[in-house]
Order: sequence, then structure tokens, then C-alpha cells
Amino acid sequence: MSYERRVRRLCDQNSKDEDVGRISRNLLGRMPYLFTFVRDARIPWRNNAGERVIRSIYVKRKMSGGLRSDTGARTYARLKTVYETTKRKGQDFLKVVVAAE
Repeated sequence: MSYERRVRRLCDQNSKDEDVGRISRNLLGRMPYLFTFVRDARIPWRNNAGERVIRSIYVKRKMSGGLRSDTGARTYARLKTVYETTKRKGQDFLKVVVAAE
């Protein structure tokens, strides 16, 4: 693909500027993943949905001062995962949780 060739030409791993060299090496190491969304139209070019899900967990942690125990943190994470999945699938969260017991 021409865009990959252009990025490779721009990278200078042996640059005298160590930042340019470091960034170039990092970029070249990520090339197999960098343009995945261009090759496969099913993959979105942004990750807003994932970021939105994580944001609510972060806000809860920030507002409450964190989760007090490992068990509580794991339980919250599992319930939040089930809640978000049922919401995306249009299912009733409580029915799914009760059926899982």
C-alpha cells in the first residue's frame, strides 16, 4: 500500500536526533497494526465506544476514592461488563444476571 511505503520512507531510525530515531523505531514496530482499519472496513478508525465504557468506570473510581478491596473491584468490573454487554445487545440486565445464578 502506498501510504505504508510513504510512512516507511519518512522514518529515519538512524537519525542524529534521538527523538526522531526513537519515534521512527516505535512507528515501524507498530506498522503491522497501524493501518489495520484501512485494510479491513469492519474495523472502526476510532475507539470511541471503548473509551466511553471505560470513562464511566474511571469517573466512579475518581468520585468514590477508588474501590476498597480486590474482591469489590473484580465484582464491580464483572457486573459493569455484563451491564454494558446487555445494553449493547438490547437485553434486560436484571434478567440476564438472575438467569446466570
